Amino acid sequence: MLTLKEILKSDPNSIPIEEYDRIFKFMTMSNVPEEEIERKQAYLQSYRCRKFLLYSGNPLVGSVAIYLFALLIGKYPYVSLYTDRIFYFFWHWGPPAEGRLFYFRVCGSVSLSWMAWLFWRIYADINDKGVFIREDVDGAFANISNLGLIILIAPVFLFLFATIGPVSFNSLTIPSIHDGIHIYTFKKVAMISCAYWTVGFSFLLISTCIRWVYRRK
Repeated sequence: MLTLKEILKSDPNSIPIEEYDRIFKFMTMSNVPEEEIERKQAYLQSYRCRKFLLYSGNPLVGSVAIYLFALLIGKYPYVSLYTDRIFYFFWHWGPPAEGRLFYFRVCGSVSLSWMAWLFWRIYADINDKGVFIREDVDGAFANISNLGLIILIAPVFLFLFATIGPVSFNSLTIPSIHDGIHIYTFKKVAMISCAYWTVGFSFLLISTCIRWVYRRK
Protein backbone atom coordinates (compact mmCIF):
# COMPACT_ATOMS: atom_id res chain seq x y z
CA MET A 1 0.00 0.00 0.00
CA LEU A 2 1.42 3.32 -1.09
CA THR A 3 1.32 6.62 0.78
CA LEU A 4 0.11 9.92 -0.62
CA LYS A 5 3.67 11.19 -0.91
CA GLU A 6 4.74 8.09 -2.86
CA ILE A 7 1.85 8.46 -5.29
CA LEU A 8 2.58 12.15 -5.87
CA LYS A 9 6.19 11.33 -6.75
CA SER A 10 5.42 8.32 -8.97
CA ASP A 11 4.49 8.04 -12.62
CA PRO A 12 0.67 7.71 -12.76
CA ASN A 13 0.99 4.93 -15.34
CA SER A 14 2.93 2.78 -12.85
CA ILE A 15 0.35 2.92 -10.05
CA PRO A 16 -2.89 0.86 -10.03
CA ILE A 17 -6.09 2.90 -10.10
CA GLU A 18 -7.19 1.17 -6.88
CA GLU A 19 -4.38 2.94 -5.03
CA TYR A 20 -5.58 6.30 -6.34
CA ASP A 21 -9.16 5.54 -5.32
CA ARG A 22 -7.99 4.59 -1.83
CA ILE A 23 -5.63 7.54 -1.28
CA PHE A 24 -7.91 10.24 -2.67
CA LYS A 25 -11.20 9.00 -1.28
CA PHE A 26 -11.18 11.93 1.17
CA MET A 27 -11.79 14.32 -1.74
CA THR A 28 -15.31 14.93 -3.02
CA MET A 29 -15.34 14.92 -6.82
CA SER A 30 -18.23 14.94 -9.24
CA ASN A 31 -18.28 13.44 -12.72
CA VAL A 32 -15.10 11.43 -12.18
CA PRO A 33 -13.84 10.04 -15.53
CA GLU A 34 -14.25 6.32 -16.11
CA GLU A 35 -10.99 5.85 -17.99
CA GLU A 36 -8.23 4.97 -15.53
CA ILE A 37 -5.52 7.35 -16.69
CA GLU A 38 -7.99 10.23 -16.90
CA ARG A 39 -9.27 9.47 -13.42
CA LYS A 40 -5.72 9.47 -12.06
CA GLN A 41 -5.03 12.82 -13.69
CA ALA A 42 -8.31 14.21 -12.32
CA TYR A 43 -7.33 13.09 -8.81
CA LEU A 44 -3.92 14.74 -9.10
CA GLN A 45 -5.33 17.97 -10.53
CA SER A 46 -7.95 18.22 -7.79
CA TYR A 47 -5.30 17.64 -5.17
CA ARG A 48 -3.13 20.41 -6.68
CA CYS A 49 -6.03 22.85 -6.38
CA ARG A 50 -6.84 21.67 -2.87
CA LYS A 51 -3.22 22.08 -1.77
CA PHE A 52 -3.16 25.59 -3.23
CA LEU A 53 -6.19 26.63 -1.19
CA LEU A 54 -5.06 24.91 2.02
CA TYR A 55 -1.60 26.48 1.97
CA SER A 56 -2.79 29.95 0.97
CA GLY A 57 -3.03 30.92 4.63
CA ASN A 58 0.56 29.98 5.44
CA PRO A 59 2.08 33.36 4.48
CA LEU A 60 -0.12 35.18 6.98
CA VAL A 61 0.88 32.77 9.75
CA GLY A 62 4.50 33.06 8.66
CA SER A 63 4.41 36.85 8.65
CA VAL A 64 3.06 36.88 12.22
CA ALA A 65 5.88 34.56 13.29
CA ILE A 66 8.49 36.72 11.54
CA TYR A 67 7.12 39.90 13.09
CA LEU A 68 7.09 38.38 16.60
CA PHE A 69 10.64 37.18 16.05
CA ALA A 70 11.62 40.72 15.08
CA LEU A 71 10.10 42.03 18.31
CA LEU A 72 11.94 39.37 20.30
CA ILE A 73 15.34 40.33 18.95
CA GLY A 74 14.49 44.02 19.03
CA LYS A 75 16.26 44.33 22.38
CA TYR A 76 19.54 43.68 20.55
CA PRO A 77 20.04 46.92 18.61
CA TYR A 78 22.81 45.55 16.36
CA VAL A 79 20.75 42.55 15.26
CA SER A 80 17.54 44.57 15.05
CA LEU A 81 19.24 47.00 12.67
CA TYR A 82 19.83 44.23 10.14
CA THR A 83 16.36 42.73 10.45
CA ASP A 84 14.77 46.15 9.97
CA ARG A 85 16.84 46.60 6.84
CA ILE A 86 15.49 43.29 5.55
CA PHE A 87 11.92 44.37 6.25
CA TYR A 88 12.59 47.70 4.58
CA PHE A 89 14.00 45.94 1.52
CA PHE A 90 10.89 43.81 1.07
CA TRP A 91 8.46 46.68 1.61
CA HIS A 92 9.15 50.39 2.02
CA TRP A 93 6.60 51.99 -0.28
CA GLY A 94 3.68 54.20 0.72
CA PRO A 95 4.50 54.68 4.41
CA PRO A 96 2.32 56.82 6.69
CA ALA A 97 3.49 60.06 8.22
CA GLU A 98 3.86 58.45 11.66
CA GLY A 99 4.58 54.95 12.92
CA ARG A 100 6.87 54.10 10.02
CA LEU A 101 8.93 51.49 11.87
CA PHE A 102 5.80 49.51 12.76
CA TYR A 103 4.60 49.86 9.16
CA PHE A 104 7.90 48.70 7.65
CA ARG A 105 8.16 45.73 9.99
CA VAL A 106 4.59 44.49 9.44
CA CYS A 107 4.40 45.06 5.69
CA GLY A 108 7.97 43.84 5.21
CA SER A 109 7.30 40.58 7.06
CA VAL A 110 4.07 40.08 5.10
CA SER A 111 5.74 40.72 1.75
CA LEU A 112 8.65 38.43 2.67
CA SER A 113 6.30 35.59 3.66
CA TRP A 114 4.16 35.93 0.54
CA MET A 115 7.20 36.07 -1.73
CA ALA A 116 8.53 32.85 -0.21
CA TRP A 117 5.07 31.29 -0.70
CA LEU A 118 4.98 32.46 -4.32
CA PHE A 119 8.37 30.91 -5.10
CA TRP A 120 7.20 27.68 -3.46
CA ARG A 121 4.02 27.79 -5.57
CA ILE A 122 6.00 28.22 -8.78
CA TYR A 123 8.28 25.34 -7.80
CA ALA A 124 5.30 23.14 -6.94
CA ASP A 125 3.45 23.93 -10.16
CA ILE A 126 6.54 23.04 -12.18
CA ASN A 127 7.28 19.77 -10.37
CA ASP A 128 3.83 18.44 -9.38
CA LYS A 129 2.40 15.63 -11.46
CA GLY A 130 -1.01 15.43 -13.05
CA VAL A 131 -3.23 17.72 -15.07
CA PHE A 132 -6.85 17.41 -16.11
CA ILE A 133 -9.26 19.63 -18.01
CA ARG A 134 -12.71 18.36 -18.90
CA GLU A 135 -12.87 17.97 -22.66
CA ASP A 136 -16.62 17.44 -22.57
CA VAL A 137 -17.11 21.06 -21.44
CA ASP A 138 -17.10 23.44 -24.39
CA GLY A 139 -14.36 26.04 -24.18
CA ALA A 140 -12.97 24.78 -20.86
CA PHE A 141 -9.34 25.16 -21.92
CA ALA A 142 -9.86 28.62 -23.43
CA ASN A 143 -11.83 29.83 -20.41
CA ILE A 144 -9.16 28.67 -17.95
CA SER A 145 -6.29 30.16 -19.94
CA ASN A 146 -8.11 33.45 -20.48
CA LEU A 147 -9.02 33.65 -16.80
CA GLY A 148 -5.41 33.03 -15.81
CA LEU A 149 -4.23 35.90 -18.00
CA ILE A 150 -7.03 38.30 -17.03
CA ILE A 151 -6.42 37.73 -13.31
CA LEU A 152 -2.87 39.02 -13.77
CA ILE A 153 -4.35 42.49 -14.17
CA ALA A 154 -5.53 42.47 -10.54
CA PRO A 155 -2.09 42.32 -8.85
CA VAL A 156 -0.83 45.15 -11.06
CA PHE A 157 -3.46 47.51 -9.65
CA LEU A 158 -3.18 46.08 -6.13
CA PHE A 159 0.58 46.58 -6.01
CA LEU A 160 0.16 50.03 -7.53
CA PHE A 161 -2.33 51.15 -4.89
CA ALA A 162 -0.23 49.53 -2.15
CA THR A 163 2.87 51.52 -3.14
CA ILE A 164 1.25 54.95 -3.13
CA GLY A 165 1.01 57.03 0.03
CA PRO A 166 -2.16 57.79 1.96
CA VAL A 167 -5.02 59.54 0.18
CA SER A 168 -6.52 62.72 1.60
CA PHE A 169 -10.11 61.45 1.80
CA ASN A 170 -11.82 58.88 4.02
CA SER A 171 -12.11 55.39 2.57
CA LEU A 172 -13.03 51.94 3.83
CA THR A 173 -10.54 50.20 1.53
CA ILE A 174 -7.85 52.69 0.48
CA PRO A 175 -5.28 53.77 3.09
CA SER A 176 -6.04 57.34 4.13
CA ILE A 177 -4.40 60.09 6.18
CA HIS A 178 -7.41 59.82 8.48
CA ASP A 179 -6.57 56.20 9.40
CA GLY A 180 -4.69 55.25 12.52
CA ILE A 181 -1.39 53.44 12.04
CA HIS A 182 -2.92 50.00 12.69
CA ILE A 183 -5.86 50.48 10.30
CA TYR A 184 -3.57 52.01 7.69
CA THR A 185 -1.13 49.10 7.93
CA PHE A 186 -3.97 46.55 7.88
CA LYS A 187 -5.26 47.98 4.60
CA LYS A 188 -1.78 47.79 3.09
CA VAL A 189 -1.37 44.21 4.30
CA ALA A 190 -4.69 43.27 2.68
CA MET A 191 -3.58 44.79 -0.64
CA ILE A 192 -0.16 43.12 -0.54
CA SER A 193 -1.64 39.73 0.39
CA CYS A 194 -4.32 39.85 -2.31
CA ALA A 195 -1.75 40.89 -4.91
CA TYR A 196 0.60 37.98 -4.17
CA TRP A 197 -2.28 35.50 -3.92
CA THR A 198 -3.73 36.47 -7.29
CA VAL A 199 -0.30 36.04 -8.89
CA GLY A 200 -0.11 32.52 -7.44
CA PHE A 201 -3.65 31.68 -8.51
CA SER A 202 -3.00 32.96 -12.02
CA PHE A 203 0.15 30.84 -12.27
CA LEU A 204 -1.83 27.78 -11.15
CA LEU A 205 -4.31 28.28 -14.00
CA ILE A 206 -1.68 29.08 -16.61
CA SER A 207 0.53 26.14 -15.59
CA THR A 208 -2.50 23.86 -15.81
CA CYS A 209 -3.07 24.94 -19.41
CA ILE A 210 0.62 24.56 -20.29
CA ARG A 211 0.69 21.09 -18.76
CA TRP A 212 -2.47 20.18 -20.67
CA VAL A 213 -0.98 21.26 -24.00
CA TYR A 214 2.16 19.19 -23.44
CA ARG A 215 0.14 16.21 -22.28
CA ARG A 216 -2.05 16.23 -25.40
CA LYS A 217 0.95 16.25 -27.76
